[in-house]
Amino acid sequence: MPGSMLKTVVKFAKISRARSYSQVDRLAHLKQQCQPHLTETVRTSVEGICLKLYNLSCDYAKKVREKSNSILKEHSMELPSQPFTSQTLRKVWCYPVQFAIGCPRLPVVEYLPDRDQAMLRYQSDTLAINSLYLQKLEHLYRHNCFDDRKFELFIPRVWVMLKRYATFLGVNPTPNNANPDIRDTQQSLPVTAFECLNKTFGVTFECFASPLNCYFRQYCSAFADCDSYFGSRGPFLNLKALSGSFQANPPYCEELMEAAVIHMEGLLDDTLEPLSFIVLVPDYREPTPAALVRLESSQFKRKQVTIPAYEHEFRHGFQHVLN
Repeated sequence: MPGSMLKTVVKFAKISRARSYSQVDRLAHLKQQCQPHLTETVRTSVEGICLKLYNLSCDYAKKVREKSNSILKEHSMELPSQPFTSQTLRKVWCYPVQFAIGCPRLPVVEYLPDRDQAMLRYQSDTLAINSLYLQKLEHLYRHNCFDDRKFELFIPRVWVMLKRYATFLGVNPTPNNANPDIRDTQQSLPVTAFECLNKTFGVTFECFASPLNCYFRQYCSAFADCDSYFGSRGPFLNLKALSGSFQANPPYCEELMEAAVIHMEGLLDDTLEPLSFIVLVPDYREPTPAALVRLESSQFKRKQVTIPAYEHEFRHGFQHVLN
């Protein structure tokens, strides 16, 4: 009896596995046959949506620029007639972004400290930040900001920076209501990983970070106008690095990842000094993203390591407000 039961179970398992393989084959066949027709059918609609988004983005960018110019004029701060350009190229230390145009007068922002969090309120708009992260911003500000040694503008500038990221992540984001794709753009490596990169490879610079999730005092970020007071060197694609060791963990946007890899290869190709990048990207396959293809085939690649799922971790994108 036990033997017959064992045979029955084995036979059933084989049948189930065979059915599973058959279904996978059928799905692959359907994908091969139907995907070209689906692509052709929706191409016009998708291209129309993308064009509309592009036009809307251009319109809003124009409105923001005009509003910014009007604010500067209200404070008697005229825009330069010609862009500032360097007459000679020379090697310099990498400092935080400094703007030729000064900062307009900032409004009064209320500071409401609590035990674990601080609330920053401008009119009826209140933003929260953990006390430890506010202390971190204070250290970054002291080290990088040169126009406010008395910290008279510190709280307003923190509020502006928090408001920028709150707008980017969603209105008043919380771990429960935020879009996971947007929230994941703010994830970062654990502290132990950064310590290892610094000790083993001499990494001292993050290519994609923010004042809220950065580990090193030197980093690139998306919003130079409000992040520069806390050490940002501006967007990574504008960075002209000649030497050093860099960590790059770009947001999981295929176009941005590819542009970042192209920029890294250009920097490596142009310099004669020691320069390295440790790049962390998702191991997407079927299809493989263009960025990963370029990385794997690059002449500058020295080592590739794949870490399996559930054997690595990231710090939460809302680490500055989580309890």
